[in-house]
Amino acid sequence: MDRVNLPDRRAVERMMTARGTSTRGRWRLLASTAVGVVCLLAGSLPSAAQSADHDHSHDSDEVDVLTATREEVRQALARLDERYAEQRQVVEQAEQTAREAADEVERAEARVALAEHEVEQARETVARYAVEAYMRPPAQDSLRVLSVTQADDAAYASSVIEIMTEERYRVVDVLVGKRVAADKERAKAKQASQRAKEAASAAQSELVSLDRIRAQQRELAASLDDRLDAALAESAALAAVDEEMSEELAAQELALRDAGPASAPSAAPVADRPSPPTTRPSATTTRPPTTRPPSGGGSGTTVPPSSGSGIVTWADVTSVGGIWVHTSIANNLRNLLNAATAAGFNLDGGGYRDPASQIETRRNNCGPTYYDIYEKPSSQCSPPTARPGRSMHEQGRAIDFRSNGSLITSRSDPAFVWLKNNAARYGFYNLPSEPWHWSTNGN
Repeated sequence: MDRVNLPDRRAVERMMTARGTSTRGRWRLLASTAVGVVCLLAGSLPSAAQSADHDHSHDSDEVDVLTATREEVRQALARLDERYAEQRQVVEQAEQTAREAADEVERAEARVALAEHEVEQARETVARYAVEAYMRPPAQDSLRVLSVTQADDAAYASSVIEIMTEERYRVVDVLVGKRVAADKERAKAKQASQRAKEAASAAQSELVSLDRIRAQQRELAASLDDRLDAALAESAALAAVDEEMSEELAAQELALRDAGPASAPSAAPVADRPSPPTTRPSATTTRPPTTRPPSGGGSGTTVPPSSGSGIVTWADVTSVGGIWVHTSIANNLRNLLNAATAAGFNLDGGGYRDPASQIETRRNNCGPTYYDIYEKPSSQCSPPTARPGRSMHEQGRAIDFRSNGSLITSRSDPAFVWLKNNAARYGFYNLPSEPWHWSTNGN
């Protein structure tokens, strides 16, 4: 009978003491570690629905920049800036959460790989013991133990036999336990992967919301450019009626535009468009008149090439009570002035403004090309200069009213109150930011 090498007595006692420790329990504890981080990540993710609700909750904040008062525009700018800052923080948090979730996936996959490796090791051990058991049944081991010299008493021999038997059965339990642990790790890794996908999706949703706000900022910038265009043109027209108010209006609108988001980069000018004419205006002063045509009946007025720019010439306007307006609204204005006189108000003011001077000013301040003069945003000129043809005054469809020789600058002015109650009947509407300015469309 072959001699078997057995551990000494103290080693046997240590092994007997340690038998109560459950390897399966240790693996159960290890397998559960993936749950905590994943759940924490899941709890910190903002939902796409919440983001959408937050984004849509501000729809009512939109204002018509062209007609709103400066204070209303400033409030809209502040709200949009605040929303952008808040959403930027949400995006950064969502992106961080997505990165953490992706890192957890990597750790979970590493634990799965380790668990599968241990399963493979246990499986090889089981296979080896299975071969040994087939080649040398456990009963033969018992007989060998009884013949060894170290087995000097029955108690020791019994312990050795018990350990050897348990070792062969326990290895099967180890394999089963490691398989269970590996299955749990795979499940946790799958869960972590799903959480990572959800985190990435949430981050993408927040980016979409941020892009929507950016688009709103670009739209607001374009609206502010249009407002500045109209305001600068209004300021130029107003100069003939009230020089001081003209300068104040331009300064206030420039400050408002500076407070808004930057304009989008200028588009490249179209090369095949004709250059604007170089004929200078026939007026002899730096500011063309708004209440009478230049000498010669406007025969030398500069007009743009046929481009649909909406430029109106002196041939399209007529004087009503000293106010030059487009012929299409002459009767309406005449009826309004008659009604105001009957009500005790002596109204006059400025109407049509020849765009010739504006064309030349744009050439000097914005550039010589068609794009520079007719399309470049006014805020991109130096100094900012309104585009020709965009003002309702240049279309002959706006009037800056004075009452008894003074510009109407207050909504409490009796003349304004009368106009507010009666002007719409004649087709004229007020621009809310300017009590004196009335036009056919309120712009």
